[in-house]
Amino acid sequence: MFSIDLTYLCRHNIENTAGFNYMNRRYYCLLIVLFFAVLIQAAAAERTYNILFIQSYTSQTPWHSDLNQGLVKGFKESGLKVNITTEYLDADFWAFNSEKVIMRRFCQRARDRQTDLIITASDEAFYTLFACGDSLPLQIPVVFFGIKYPDMELIATHPNVCGFTANPDFDVILRQAQKIFPQRKEVVCVIDNSFLSNKGLEDFEEEWKIFQKDNPDYRMKVYNTVGSVQNALLPFGSRFSRTCPQTVLACLHA
Repeated sequence: MFSIDLTYLCRHNIENTAGFNYMNRRYYCLLIVLFFAVLIQAAAAERTYNILFIQSYTSQTPWHSDLNQGLVKGFKESGLKVNITTEYLDADFWAFNSEKVIMRRFCQRARDRQTDLIITASDEAFYTLFACGDSLPLQIPVVFFGIKYPDMELIATHPNVCGFTANPDFDVILRQAQKIFPQRKEVVCVIDNSFLSNKGLEDFEEEWKIFQKDNPDYRMKVYNTVGSVQNALLPFGSRFSRTCPQTVLACLHA
């Protein structure tokens, strides 16, 4: 009732009071805009938003509980009321085609809940979301974080998408490892056959060229955990701390 009275009062004065000059009209119009902005904000504060949080791996991944807790804390500090549903893609286990099927199920469940916002953690969740063929990520806001290899063309195509990238700086990592383990001169890169793991290896090898120019006595080996190499790698890796005191292990597993 108060908002109706205020709107009527401002409109009545602007239209029927000849003594009002242009500046006064501007002030009254501004007052109306500000009032409704506050009103909308107050209404939004009372609304509960449905959030879909898609994590790339499993709930047993050590840092995933920290991500869940951090998300809850962030929304609480912002004053927004939310219902957060977390889905786990388990990208280490499923092939890409299977991931897309699973993602479509995530989207359908989110649609049934009338989800307002999608949040993705890491590369797999984000790229599978947009590759699965469901229209939901095209219809509502999507926020990503932890993407190591962003597809800027894809991101720029969708105005409803924003977020943060986390491309690893392997040169910094190598030099930090050098400080921590000054006597270890061999770097072992552990990879699998995934796209992201191979992309990481490409970046690592570029940084390695720079690092080795300054440290020619260092060597690098690559071990792939997939296929026949896996059986040879597992016992080798389990004995790193005891039998390979000169080795630094670098895991580029996606």
